[in-house]
Amino acid sequence: MGPRQTGRRPGLRRLSGVAAAGGAGWLVDVSVLWLAHEVAGLPVSAAAALGFVCSGVVNFTVNRLVFAGRGRPGGRQVVRYLVLFLANLAVVSALVPVLAAAWGQLLAGPGVGVLLAKVVVTAILLPVNSFCYHRWVFH
Repeated sequence: MGPRQTGRRPGLRRLSGVAAAGGAGWLVDVSVLWLAHEVAGLPVSAAAALGFVCSGVVNFTVNRLVFAGRGRPGGRQVVRYLVLFLANLAVVSALVPVLAAAWGQLLAGPGVGVLLAKVVVTAILLPVNSFCYHRWVFH
């Protein structure tokens, strides 16, 4: 029986898993950023980098459970995840500032533009990452 006959939608499950992993990663990212900067006194750039790396660990772990089940990750999965992680970092680093600057002038202020840009870029990357996790990273 295929997905249509059973009523299951594996694509939706995968997308939901990526969204859950991304959400968990985002919460870790923002929390570590705030704690490292506001509490520990690290510069914003260092705190942001630390948060991003910590969120990557959470994201990998949750996505591994979604796509590959339990067990120890193979070295190939880790390398592939790192490649995708770095590609995401490049896209976010390139697009968020450009979109934030453009939208910041049109909207109430730069803070709103940054948040909107981050949300839009994340929404664009979500289905791409879902496909890559399923077909490449954890395959």
